[in-house]
Amino acid sequence: MILDSLKKMSLLDLFIASYGICMLVLHLAILAMGLNFWMLLFLPLVCLGLASWFRSLEQTSCTYIKLNFKLLFVYGAILFVLFNFILFEPIHTWDARSIWFFQAKVLFYDGGLVRDSIWTNEAYEFAHLDYPKMLPVLAASVANVFGFWNEYLPKLALLILLIFPVGCCYLFSKKWWLGLGLFVGIILIARSYLWNGYMDSHLAFYSAVSLLLIYRLKETQKLAFLLLAITSLGILINLKNEGTPLAIFMLLALVYKMPKVTNYYLVGLVSLISFSGYGYWVYIKRSWGIDNDLGLGFSSIPVIMGRVFSSELFELMKYYILKAWVWFPLIVLGVLFIRFKKWAISNLSLLFVPSIYLILVTAVYLGTPHGLGWHLDSSVDRVFMPIHAMSLVCLLLAVESSYNNCKATPDKKGEEGVL
Repeated sequence: MILDSLKKMSLLDLFIASYGICMLVLHLAILAMGLNFWMLLFLPLVCLGLASWFRSLEQTSCTYIKLNFKLLFVYGAILFVLFNFILFEPIHTWDARSIWFFQAKVLFYDGGLVRDSIWTNEAYEFAHLDYPKMLPVLAASVANVFGFWNEYLPKLALLILLIFPVGCCYLFSKKWWLGLGLFVGIILIARSYLWNGYMDSHLAFYSAVSLLLIYRLKETQKLAFLLLAITSLGILINLKNEGTPLAIFMLLALVYKMPKVTNYYLVGLVSLISFSGYGYWVYIKRSWGIDNDLGLGFSSIPVIMGRVFSSELFELMKYYILKAWVWFPLIVLGVLFIRFKKWAISNLSLLFVPSIYLILVTAVYLGTPHGLGWHLDSSVDRVFMPIHAMSLVCLLLAVESSYNNCKATPDKKGEEGVL
């Protein structure tokens, strides 16, 4: 049954799906067994993917855009520019130097996760040791391939993480301008964060692409989009702590009026691969006593209420308006319900995700044990990136739907309408 389902997917579908699954398997393998095992597990999975691709060459495709070499050249040129920014700028920003690539460096020199290393040492709490390990694992793997660590080559992990969402933009956007617009839009939203080692930009990209795949699944009822959406959410949840609520909200959007699943074995297998790495890291954190520095919970409610009824609420709004550009998703929401009301009403489950995430982010800021001004100033522009990215993809999908309706509806003269 699994092979029959794979045969219905095209070469390009399976390439993107296999690429994402390879990253997830590599992530779990290194966390559980160390760097020395990565080739043993990575290579057979790639071979399995290649075998599936060749079997599917003459099967029906789920992709929308075939190999348009002009468009492929544009994507390749943009990726090449990003490659140069990534590779030729050393690790120097705080999150890159002191969190993500610091952890990667430890994984590289220890050969994997070692309990007696930094992970249970309170002196290294500045490195946010509880954070997910997808980027550190990939960066350590890159250094392992080259056989040494420096401040440039491990950053190739940032490019490795970009291939999956960029591939989804190219293959599943239906209209070439939608995928390219999303890709360029992410670059404009993320700016230097896309290559300086902060993970918020990649979190935003995967959030937008996950939402795109969920929409395509509901639109087409095709199994390939369900597998790709699960894979994307599996990577999303392993990027940053913020990926956990995002993935939960998107899973709720996914199961709402979800099409009937035709192959439970394949969906179960992909789900197991996608979320087992995250589950293993949660188990390690609890076993080793690795905690988050925010310590949010029911005890935070009095702190939140105290700030709501104080001048700090106005400080929050000032940062939201001037630094986080909260007006962008609000304007998008207004445009959707005014100009594309029918689409917005029929896709409330998609709009639910950025809306509820905005509420959650606000609650976290109001409940922070740190100074509110410091916390906002150091992070609010980055934290809002997924909200902007998801708002952008909703707007682009609404425009696409309106364009398709206009093309499909003849005007009074019997000609096709134009948007």
